[in-house]
This record gives sequence, C-alpha cells and structure tokens, in this order.
Amino acid sequence: MCKKLSNILLLSLIGFASCTQAGDEPVRQPDPDAPDGMHTVEMSLSRAAATEFEAAGIDKYTIYIYKIERKTSTLHTEKEVSVDDQRISLSLPLGEQFQAFAVANAGTVTDKETFETVTLNIDPFTDKAVWMSSPVKFASDKSVSTVSLPLQRVVSRVDFVPAETPEELSSQSNFDRLILSFTNAATSYKVNGGVAEARTITAETDASKGYKASFHTFETSSIGEESLLDIVYSKGGQQVNTSAGSLETGVRYAANNLYTMSVPVLSADFVQTPWSTMSRSTRKPVITVTKTSL
Repeated sequence: MCKKLSNILLLSLIGFASCTQAGDEPVRQPDPDAPDGMHTVEMSLSRAAATEFEAAGIDKYTIYIYKIERKTSTLHTEKEVSVDDQRISLSLPLGEQFQAFAVANAGTVTDKETFETVTLNIDPFTDKAVWMSSPVKFASDKSVSTVSLPLQRVVSRVDFVPAETPEELSSQSNFDRLILSFTNAATSYKVNGGVAEARTITAETDASKGYKASFHTFETSSIGEESLLDIVYSKGGQQVNTSAGSLETGVRYAANNLYTMSVPVLSADFVQTPWSTMSRSTRKPVITVTKTSL
C-alpha cells in the first residue's frame, strides 16, 4: 500500500514539474496577419515625404526587397506603391535576413535580380529628380515590425547659362548652335555602395533656347574626378570653333543640388580660334558655378 502511494506521489511531482517548466518558457505569439511560417513587416513612408512627393508630381514609388543569402542577395519582392499609402504590409518568410530600399522616378531599374547588381538609370534630359532610400537590413522575426524607408534625392541638376546678356548673344553672327559635353557625370547608379558610372553627357542648344541647357546627373562622389566641359560652336550645321581645350568646372556633383554654370561663350579667350570680330579681354575668363539646394 505504501509503495503504491509513493508511486502515485512521484508521478504527481513529475507532472507538476513539467507544467512549471512549460509555464516558465516564453509563449511565442503567432502573427495574426501572416500565414504559418511568415512574418508581417510594415514598410513606412513619412507624411512629410509624401507631401514632398506630391509637390514634385510623384504619385508612386517602388519597394525592392532582397533576401540575404550566403554569397549574394536575391530579389524577393518588387512592389509598386501609391504615395497615398503611408504604410504597406508585406508577408515575408519567418526567420530570414533581408535588405530593402525604395526608389521613385528612376527611368529604368536594370540588373535587379541581385542586390549586388541592381542599377538605377535616368534620361538626363527629362525634368525628373530621382529619389531613393538608403538600403536597410532587417530580420523577419518578432523583433521587427516596421521598416522605415526615408527617401531623398540622389541626383543633381546642372543649368548651363551664357555669361553674356541676351542682347549680346543675339548681336553676334559667329555661331548659331552650341554642343556641350560634360565629362564625369552619371546616368547610371549602382545601389550597392552608391557607385555612379562615369560618362559624358552631351547637350545641344541654340538661339531659340537662349543658348541655355539643363540636365540631371547622379551624384558623383564615387567617381572622384571633377567634371570638365567641352564646347563645339556650330553655324549652319558646320563646326566653326571649339572651346580652348577641356574647361575646368571645379565641380563634383553632390545629390540634391542645383549647379548653375555661367560660361563666357563669346570671349575670344575662351575659344580655340579667337573670333576675328572680337578682341581679347585683359582678364582671363572663368566659369562661375553657383550651387543651391534643389
């Protein structure tokens, strides 16, 4: 009888200990908005950013989410989002590592299969400023519920303007068109590392435009070299002169800036072959650059 009672007491103590241990362990709460094995993460856009987008005529942006693997990060989700939707809920596999960024107004996004190769591209002559968020790494677990993606401009704008007055330009007959080539600008930008690809952007302008020209370029800090300007003067479709070599602008393009370049295009000192109708000035002509925020 005593032995039977001892066995009953022993079983009761084991059962009590098991219940106590189970009660001490944290209970993993399921995500009510996600299917089994998934976790819901909200991507957020601030109201201030939405207001800026609306002012810039931007009504949508795209979120790119990459799953981090051993040697690379592969595209998991690409989602176009309305600016009106400040919070977007996405279901991601539970327990994985991801990185995400958002972009608006890019002309095209190429090589987007992996994060290491995804590249933004622009047409430099469209009047659109590209916005992008810095890439954010996060885990799809209970420690992360919201990922903020603050976007900012990643391009600058360049305005070429003659230093001379409209009256001075209209009174000359040496040329009727300018071909402007800006080196060390960028129309392609790798998101990974923020690496711009150096290229030359060529713009044409004439009297109908006041010999002015504008273009956009990605920021070029990764290129490390200043932009140079070459000018070809044309009349009646024929080249009649060039600038006196590549002209130094003293500029490395930084994002979110407007660079106004004032260039003395009529100066006899500023061209390879001095205009016969103009005399050399006593002062060396220079390019004046004014930088302001966009």
